[in-house]
Amino acid sequence: MRTLSTLMCTALALAGLACAARRATPVKSGEFGPPVSTAREASLGSPAFGNFVRSREPQLQFCYADTRAANPGLAGSATVAVTLAADGNVLDAGIIRRSWSGKGADIVESCVLARVKSWRFPPNQLDEEKQVLSFAVVFTR
Repeated sequence: MRTLSTLMCTALALAGLACAARRATPVKSGEFGPPVSTAREASLGSPAFGNFVRSREPQLQFCYADTRAANPGLAGSATVAVTLAADGNVLDAGIIRRSWSGKGADIVESCVLARVKSWRFPPNQLDEEKQVLSFAVVFTR
């Protein structure tokens, strides 16, 4: 059995690194809810976005580790879409794609979204009022 670890594929493609998980997909604000089954073009962002998410990996790992303690069979992934204001404040966040086995996924997802909604990302460099970006989180046993 592998040691408990959380592998994040957090916009690695945005930073120019390879990623084993599916590429994240952009969504329109307000489309959060059921998983999206059709892929659109890949989310574009900056290395700063990917670096920012990776730097907060321990917060997301806690969500999984805490829930997995009660549900040892829990493993999976979730793609999180984040709507950001130009100043980096989170306007909205939601799960747009998920793949889980075991019980407790809803608890992990709720925790992940609460953490993400509390973050303040680097300011938008594209002179856009708001921007929607996504990243994948992969949790393994």
